Amino acid sequence: MTRFQNRFVLIILTLLCVILTSCSMTEDAGIAKTAIEHFHVQLGKDEFHEIYVESADDFKQVATEEKFTELLSAIKRKLGPLKSSSATAWRVNYTTMGTMVNLQYKTEFEEGPADETFVFRIKSKHADLMSYNINSATLVTK
Repeated sequence: MTRFQNRFVLIILTLLCVILTSCSMTEDAGIAKTAIEHFHVQLGKDEFHEIYVESADDFKQVATEEKFTELLSAIKRKLGPLKSSSATAWRVNYTTMGTMVNLQYKTEFEEGPADETFVFRIKSKHADLMSYNINSATLVTK
């Protein structure tokens, strides 16, 4: 092969890698977005125990079920029912621990807005909750 042909093959292989990775990234983000919809449905139904049980073991090592239930109860009590939610940013990282998807959401509850951050580990097309964070002035002041 000539030098030109070698470069051409390298460029084609690089483009194929980028295309395949971007398809996988979009699919992984979609799996995590579906998990967030499920989380919000469970939150609305006060299924706090189920949310905790379905979370990753890493999550359970950081937060006890009692403390997590207290947080979710406070969210429901102070912010009220969920009205709407939309993704504002997402990032997919491929690590030695697996595929990690970080999603940020703007969420509107009946009593005020909140910024939610979710981190999921994707395994076998299933999302395990690794981290959940919520920021809301209403949650703090009410």
